[in-house]
Amino acid sequence: MLMFTKKKSFDVQTTSFTEILLIILFILILFNFKSIETIDIKEKKISELIEQNNLLQKKVNEQNSEIKKLKIEIDKLKDEVIYWKRFAGAKISDLISKNLELEKKVKKYEDKYGKDTGKRTDKSVNYCRVDGNDIFVLDIFANKDFYEISPIWDEKFRSYILTVPGLNKFMSKSKISRQEFRKIFGNTYRWGNKQDPKCRFKVKLFIDTKEMSTSKYDQLLLEVDRHFWKLRVK
Repeated sequence: MLMFTKKKSFDVQTTSFTEILLIILFILILFNFKSIETIDIKEKKISELIEQNNLLQKKVNEQNSEIKKLKIEIDKLKDEVIYWKRFAGAKISDLISKNLELEKKVKKYEDKYGKDTGKRTDKSVNYCRVDGNDIFVLDIFANKDFYEISPIWDEKFRSYILTVPGLNKFMSKSKISRQEFRKIFGNTYRWGNKQDPKCRFKVKLFIDTKEMSTSKYDQLLLEVDRHFWKLRVK
């Protein structure tokens, strides 16, 4: 009886140990599956990160390529800037030189023929042309006492000059007073105002400044300028 009892107790212990082993084995299997699942997730994450890294690397490579192209363009632009700076410098020097030459020519011309004041007493800016020709029609000599008027138009324009009031009074050199000047050439001025467009005839003006006050000089200039386009001649 005692032996039976011992055997039964041993069987129970064996059964309990087996069950414990099975439970442990089951737990290990569950843990193993969980680990495998975790590894799969991590491997998938790693794959995604590798793919993202490849995309970023591709973008970096593209940007590097674009930066390289831009650097090449910048270098070209720098070369162009250097070229144009040199070219502009040479061109400016050339223009300055030409401007100085023109100033010398103008000075020489003014020394020979005098200066045109460029001041106008009205808005007329057109030359009256003689039969379509842009010419000077009179030499006007002025001093403190009188004007001396000399026609300088070519004889072939006589018929045209005869149609212009004021000018048609001077077929040869004549002396007139300031009052006569204003009266006669006032007609020429009004004739020019009736043309389309308005115009003034061109004259050459000589002024004898001996014993002439500054105010008298200014009056003579203004008087001629009211009626003609004038060129001052020395």
